[in-house]
Amino acid sequence: MNKADSEKPAAGFDRMGLAHRPHRTADIVVINTCSSVRQHAEDRASSPKLGRVLT
Repeated sequence: MNKADSEKPAAGFDRMGLAHRPHRTADIVVINTCSSVRQHAEDRASSPKLGRVLT
């Protein structure tokens, strides 16, 4: 997604009172990908290894 597309959900989170902060202190993590990403890349992004990246 381009920057403008990423700003749309960010604005929605702002309206909900959610703030951007480092992932180690976040309550939720949003991973924004492009619709043209290959399935293999999507599978890797949603793998159990992701938890190790975020800790």
